[in-house]
Amino acid sequence: MPVSGIDRSGPSGGRRLVFVLLAALLAGGFAQPAAAQDGPNLLRDGGFESPPTTRAAAWRPVPGDFDAVLDAKSPYEGQGSLRLHRDAAASSPFAAVAQAIDATPYRGRTIRFRAAARAALGRAPGSSSAGLWLRIDREGGARGFFDNMSDRPIRSQEWAVYEVTGPVAEDAVKITAGFLLQGAGSAWIDAASLEIVEDLPVAQTSSDRPSNEALRNLQAFARLYGYVRWFSAASDPADPRWGVIAVEGVRDVEQAQDPDDLARRLRKWFEPMAPGLLVGPPPLEPAPEIHDQTGLTRWRHTGVAFSSPAYRSERIAAAAAPEVWRSDLGGGLAVSLPVTGVVPEAPAAAPAGSVALQSASAEDRAVRLGGMVIAWNVFRHFFPYFDDGGRAWDEALPDWLSDAAAAPDGPAYAAVLERMVARLDDGHGQVGPSTAVYSLPLVWQPIEDALVITGLPSWASDGLRVGDVVLEIDGRPSEQRLAEEQERVSASTSERRAWRASERLLSRETDGMVELAILRGDGVRLTVPVQPVPDARMIGVLAEPRPAPVTWLPAGTWYFDPTRLDNAALIEALARVRPDQPVIFDIRGYPHGIDAAFLGHLSASRVETPPFRIPVDLLPEARSRSWETVGWSVTPRTPRFASRVAFLTDARAISYAETLLAMVAGHDLGDIVGSPTAGTNGNANPFTLPGGYRISWTGMQVINHDGTPLHGHGVTPTIPASRTIAGVRAGRDEVLARAVEAVAP
Repeated sequence: MPVSGIDRSGPSGGRRLVFVLLAALLAGGFAQPAAAQDGPNLLRDGGFESPPTTRAAAWRPVPGDFDAVLDAKSPYEGQGSLRLHRDAAASSPFAAVAQAIDATPYRGRTIRFRAAARAALGRAPGSSSAGLWLRIDREGGARGFFDNMSDRPIRSQEWAVYEVTGPVAEDAVKITAGFLLQGAGSAWIDAASLEIVEDLPVAQTSSDRPSNEALRNLQAFARLYGYVRWFSAASDPADPRWGVIAVEGVRDVEQAQDPDDLARRLRKWFEPMAPGLLVGPPPLEPAPEIHDQTGLTRWRHTGVAFSSPAYRSERIAAAAAPEVWRSDLGGGLAVSLPVTGVVPEAPAAAPAGSVALQSASAEDRAVRLGGMVIAWNVFRHFFPYFDDGGRAWDEALPDWLSDAAAAPDGPAYAAVLERMVARLDDGHGQVGPSTAVYSLPLVWQPIEDALVITGLPSWASDGLRVGDVVLEIDGRPSEQRLAEEQERVSASTSERRAWRASERLLSRETDGMVELAILRGDGVRLTVPVQPVPDARMIGVLAEPRPAPVTWLPAGTWYFDPTRLDNAALIEALARVRPDQPVIFDIRGYPHGIDAAFLGHLSASRVETPPFRIPVDLLPEARSRSWETVGWSVTPRTPRFASRVAFLTDARAISYAETLLAMVAGHDLGDIVGSPTAGTNGNANPFTLPGGYRISWTGMQVINHDGTPLHGHGVTPTIPASRTIAGVRAGRDEVLARAVEAVAP
């Protein structure tokens, strides 16, 4: 990777200073001019006046195929900036520079990495981006704070100031700050600083539930926030100020004393983002007439743009006649919002609020409420599976707001978010980041209404046996623990929900001893202390006694496990199959990296995926929603396997695994043996809330080839089979045995 001195051939044009309030929503902080530091800069050469080197305590290029050069043309400040450049044909997937410091002196503090940046990306800018990144490494390899702005990428060619703020753990050992370019193009960084955030304004740390009047105020704010952010013709949903508006807006609007005061406060926050907005008691006067009706645009959301390239939000040309969205906000107010209009030449300045420098933390009640406002709106307007028009979601809003306000701390707030996401019945629905880095050294599964140990690592202690029924976990009945956990699990089928809940019960934040009360097959009851281990040690421990990933079974059939093979190994293994030999594919899990092309051996014609239907929204609340249907196919391959074929599956098969199985079911490529799959397919579309809470969810519908729903049902086996406690204790895999019966000669 070339590293050189100043490059004087950079882009022409004068510098334009652009200061943005960077969504505390997304990483925990609010942007200020880079020169306005609260304390000493912990970084060396934050102005990039010297080239990167391999010396310690300096900016160091991450090894790779890219250029990192000083650029004297149009820096943000000083004599130069640092430019990263990567060609589309480069061998390394990204370009990066970083600087690391000892974290020990800053344990228990909050740090802020701030820098000016801009980017000029390749021909497909949607697949390329830049971002600051900040990582805290902890003792023993435990996970610390990490943010690389993947959910709010830098793609603007204009200089702007961005920042990432996060906590330094009490056992932190290293702080690394860096700048990243993914994809092709160039990205510049300048005026970088890493500082301790001191003397923060006092956050609203109370956990009081809102009064009835305050709750009406918050509901009106929440509804208006979603309408304006995603559907005002003049606003941009990706504007980083929306994080500030969510947090500071709820702090202000909750205090409104009457409908007139509420309307005034709502206009203060939203009129700058939506010219022509009317808020007041109904009926509202007609919207002002637009005399020049040329160049009208509106937002079209195909899904909604966050971090997944499968979804997009874009301005499109609108019909000549202006269009206005009218709705009741509650609290005695209504709204009239232009959803078509002319894009303003420059965005208006929205109010920044009273604590614009505060590091976002869920200890702050407004951060919790603002996050709930954002999350509730994302699902209200864009979730593809509401079967009642969203009425139940509307009715739940006051409860979610009240619960978020009342959460006493970050973990309690995360639990509120989890319970909300669980109401979606979406198998991709999860709230992160997880703080669990340990696992009980075992695998268990719900079988015959009991929690049964089905797998143990080879190095496990002698205290547990496969087939033990877990009666209690730390003195509490396992069925009670499972029921509680299921309240925080999002899944579209009861089987998937139970399995995910059992998986979560294995995860631990510490390695503190756990006591399990177990019941042996001979009726003996024991209490066994179990020591959690780092979760990485459990990789590869199976839940059933599967054969090797590629096996010729004695019964006379091939067995392949795509969940334990890479694509090259699967292709190599399939080359050994004669056309007249039966085959079993084990899809009880996720087939990482497996190309669906192998299904071409099972068909003489093209094999299509099930329909993937992405919602297309021009108006709030899925009004006048249409669908964009996409998919792909697999062509026939030789040799064609002419003998019997079976696929094993259960609730562990989700998403792409269900794509493969739906293709099998829809084209009758073989028997499906086991129990229904998870019932969740389609690309996930994660987004991040104030305080760093990341929510994953499904942004599209997937239906079966015959038009019947997959969501809530899964792919249904043609040959039902399930495990029993007796079979587990005997070391039998009854699902595999049933498949062998179906295909073997």
